[in-house]
Amino acid sequence: MHSHFKQAHPHIACAWIDEFGSLVQSLDKNDSVTRRQQYQAFHRQFISKRVGNLHKQIIRRKAYIVRCDDLFAETTSQESIQQQYFDKIKQVASQLHQHHHTVDGKTGKKVSFGLVRMANIPPCIELSQYLLQADWDADFAPKVMAYHSRQVLLLRHEQEKHLDQVLKRKEQPGEMPAAFNDPVIKNHLDSTDAHHVLFILVATPVEEVGRDHDFDWAIVEPSSYRSIIQLSGRVRRHRQAGVEQPNIAVMQYNLRALRKDGKPAYCRPGYETLKNLRLASHDLSQLVDEAVLNAGINAVPRIQQPETLRPRQQLADLEHQAMNNSLTQYSEKGPQCLQAWLTECWWLTALPQQLNRFRETSPDITLYLDWQDDRPVFCEKTERGEFIPFGERQNIKIAPPLADEVKSKLWLERDYKVALRGLLDSDTEESSEESVMRKKSKRYGEITFLENKDQGFFYSDQFGLFPRKGC
Repeated sequence: MHSHFKQAHPHIACAWIDEFGSLVQSLDKNDSVTRRQQYQAFHRQFISKRVGNLHKQIIRRKAYIVRCDDLFAETTSQESIQQQYFDKIKQVASQLHQHHHTVDGKTGKKVSFGLVRMANIPPCIELSQYLLQADWDADFAPKVMAYHSRQVLLLRHEQEKHLDQVLKRKEQPGEMPAAFNDPVIKNHLDSTDAHHVLFILVATPVEEVGRDHDFDWAIVEPSSYRSIIQLSGRVRRHRQAGVEQPNIAVMQYNLRALRKDGKPAYCRPGYETLKNLRLASHDLSQLVDEAVLNAGINAVPRIQQPETLRPRQQLADLEHQAMNNSLTQYSEKGPQCLQAWLTECWWLTALPQQLNRFRETSPDITLYLDWQDDRPVFCEKTERGEFIPFGERQNIKIAPPLADEVKSKLWLERDYKVALRGLLDSDTEESSEESVMRKKSKRYGEITFLENKDQGFFYSDQFGLFPRKGC
């Protein structure tokens, strides 16, 4: 399309690259149909070789599906369903820890680092709060952390810096993880009497891409097959030894599916839509071949397209169909269709970018947690660069402090004031500390969220910005 549009040379150089090698070919046919067939043949050649290489790898990730059929009782309220769903996650976390942990040579405690992936921010925070407040067996000590994008920039940086350090698992078999020498981790191990210590990161899809973390086990609230693959890449990411027992649990349904309202469930994020991409069932045990998950998770279902797609019956096929609809529908017209750049005149206008958004989201609003008179105040930045109090427009309130018992279960306790003080120079005078902290807060106190004028919010250093129920 680019060559045709630019009236450039018809020869097209194509490169396929993965961790095993590369393939470079030139498409030199003038006829577009023949050239497309030529490309598809090269693509199948590369994918076939890649699939073979993936199957030769040591199996480091095996998964199973956690049954949730019992949550579909007609008399059960939505709130009760969510509580039971969270309780299942808690039980599965304990089970996975039993099979995938490391014994600390100093304390003799069994330690594991686990990841729970939730599809959206509100349930991510609600699950974190549930795990912190739940009753655990006396011999189990959970240490919980919520990780998502709706957090003050400075505190999120502290969080990611800590995670990058403790989840770098380069140790050899039998060697103690470097994380056990981290001051935060070491303090938890020394101060608890429990024999089992579970470090649990409850995260949204922000953990799926770009994070070089290595967890012992993971639990997935599914939204797409791609997300299962991506999330699995954070389990035993650095360690090369294989596993016998499954170290990934995938929930049979996600929370959207448990609403029982008939609406798309594998969406936002996900590929299911109200239009022509609807699944016949939201039961993951019917949408995914569990035997494939049991044998080992890899990218094969997403990179090798079946000859016949069944987008209503298979989750991976739904995603292949969505990609095909987006990129290869030659008969469609309008700014949403790539072919329109060849057959229509949309390119003469700026309308395609407005009508066919790269990412469909509600308008974002950016605030700054400004430090004023020894307390944080949410402010917005004017066009002139002035910071003015945000007021009651979004009804943001500081969340009530956590009880000591709950705080003891936090993996990493953060404090905005302490973090700002950490940015002070050693020669900063006491009289100017407040002004320097305020200046730093205007730079590093940024937080972004979706504007919702009907929604009230709480802010917490531990959980970020989250909706207040009933507001």
